[in-house]
Amino acid sequence: NVALIYTLVPFVAALLEWLFLRERVRREVLVTALISALGVAVIVGGGLGAPKFLGDALALAMTGLFALYTVLIRVFAGTPAVLAGAASSLQLLVLGLIVGDPLAISAADFGWVCVFGLSFAVASILWTEGARRIVAAEAGLLAGAETPFAIVFAWIFLAEFPPVATLIGGAIVLGAVFWRAFRDARDFSSSAR
Repeated sequence: NVALIYTLVPFVAALLEWLFLRERVRREVLVTALISALGVAVIVGGGLGAPKFLGDALALAMTGLFALYTVLIRVFAGTPAVLAGAASSLQLLVLGLIVGDPLAISAADFGWVCVFGLSFAVASILWTEGARRIVAAEAGLLAGAETPFAIVFAWIFLAEFPPVATLIGGAIVLGAVFWRAFRDARDFSSSAR
């Protein structure tokens, strides 16, 4: 559910970009956003009254905050965003040391935590530097490409098979996002000729 809800980032970013930068949002992006929002409504609606509703609500909050982060990178283009991200990560590290027990994991798990941290750091740097160079809505659409991988990895590694509402809503969201990405790629290649 989190991965599918997260695909709304480009559309929330487009709205915020319009609010902050007054950048025009293409009609095609708005149509895709509406279709994706319908898919997310199906996903979240499937969890109403269930314990996972809180997780869906937190995923919606994360989506909004990441969209805001993407737009702020462009609003404050002169600010060293990677340095700001590193500073925020250090603050979270200190909080994690206070709240958690970092020595309570095995050596093997510690290795996996290090691999996760390194891959997340590299991904964050690449994302931040890339998002600075393109429109926020387009950056968010590219980020949506991770969604199918997240669902497959959750199924393989965590044995989490999505509920029916997630499959239906996910098909709507992914269909809309990939349709838009395919159309944009086709339009870009024909204009480059």
